[in-house]
Amino acid sequence: MRRGDWVKAVASIAGWLLLGACDGGVVHDRQQVERAPVAGHGESLVDVSDSAPDSAPAPDSAPTPDSAPAPDSAPAPDSAPAPDSAPAPDSAPAPDSAEDTTPDTDVVTPEPIGSAADPIRVSHFPFVVPGDTASSPSDALDRYTCAATTDESAPERVYRLDLGAAGTLIAEVDEADGVDVDLHLLATDPALAAATNPTSVPCLARANARLMSDVTPGTYWLVVDTYVAASGPKPGSYRLAVEHIILDSWQTVAVAPGIVWKQKVYSNYAGGRQTINTLAIDLTNPTVSIRPHGGDGCIRPSRTAPLEGALAAINAGFFDTGPGRCPPLDLIKIEGEVVSYNRLTGAPQRSVGVAADGTPIIAWVDANKDWPAAWSAIGSYPSLVNDGVIAISPDKDSDFFDGRHPRTALGLTSDQQMLLVTVDGRGPAGLGMTLAQLAQHLLNLGAVQGVNLDGGGSTAMWIANQSLTGVVNFPSDGDGITHTGERAVSDLLLVFSTSP
Repeated sequence: MRRGDWVKAVASIAGWLLLGACDGGVVHDRQQVERAPVAGHGESLVDVSDSAPDSAPAPDSAPTPDSAPAPDSAPAPDSAPAPDSAPAPDSAPAPDSAEDTTPDTDVVTPEPIGSAADPIRVSHFPFVVPGDTASSPSDALDRYTCAATTDESAPERVYRLDLGAAGTLIAEVDEADGVDVDLHLLATDPALAAATNPTSVPCLARANARLMSDVTPGTYWLVVDTYVAASGPKPGSYRLAVEHIILDSWQTVAVAPGIVWKQKVYSNYAGGRQTINTLAIDLTNPTVSIRPHGGDGCIRPSRTAPLEGALAAINAGFFDTGPGRCPPLDLIKIEGEVVSYNRLTGAPQRSVGVAADGTPIIAWVDANKDWPAAWSAIGSYPSLVNDGVIAISPDKDSDFFDGRHPRTALGLTSDQQMLLVTVDGRGPAGLGMTLAQLAQHLLNLGAVQGVNLDGGGSTAMWIANQSLTGVVNFPSDGDGITHTGERAVSDLLLVFSTSP
């Protein structure tokens, strides 16, 4: 396929429903998203006056061993405000009175065919769909002003976007082998353009694989058109992903009952731009469960999670980055079987898991010891929040603790919600956070217990069908502007749902 210039500086929208410090965004089903500008959340992070990130962050090696914190049992968490409940859907309006007594019949509205006159509606963000220009009945647009000499006189698929807020629109296409299609963003109705001058269609932006453009409220059209090479046109199948980034505004997706994903791009949080993703998992919901996976070789979320039937995943424990197959350094216990013990520091590590009945539990677990109370569990380092108070333990003076890096964290609320959090860093998506800032952010989310997991280039969150790869953050081992570059890691924490 022909490559266009990569466009820089973009990030996905971050965060989830902040408990006690949020805007109360509407939670929709997995097919819909509501987005609204937000102001004045009152979120404060420690060290918010910090300037730009360190120019040369240290490698993601495992932190150095330290003396063991005194083991303790996990006290009952302090109460915390429960997340805003999703408002009940509007009730259906009563039918208008009418004299016509003809029995009601079901009216089936045909699906749009994706032509200039009948475009496919982009109804939510992220919008990820398969498509095919080879089977498209539409071939009305031939050339575009963004590339006037490029022949696109072959079938196209047209999508319509009705945007209610200013932001940045990003579209990406992944072509099947032998297919060559291009992306075109229009502010002119393509049906009108096709009727007037199909060989000079006004366009705002064009790209071979990835398009980015700042947009204002209004109606736009995205055209996936087939390129005509000297050897002929190359139509065929593709996958399209569209995002609409609105700074400082929530994007909320109900992935499944009891599983909510929130994403937000902050223009200025903890000293600068941040991209934060949070999965809120209601472990009281009988259809929801979590399970660690891995410990016996290097794995990537986007490859492993779908094979395991998961709906979502994050990277989990630390591992040896030297030669070998990602040997784990933290506790991994999977449904009663210990795969790996805590051995990162030789001291007890705070570990998080679930009992056999699915209740979340947290405790200090000794090195090289089982945790009998846990049915499934992972280790962490260090502990960040204890009983609703920031308590970094152990706390050391080093770049691992005090530098700004990508982070992965886990929090527990007082009502058995598990919060899985990623913070991007080391690139255009965000500055990253210190561990103190990460601990404060967990408090802002409503966590009463919180721990740090492996971060840096390992930080990754995967959610089924929410990007071309499923990865929704911006891994720092990638180019920093796309959802590529996830690192092979030792183990993952998988999220499952039995809900249809």
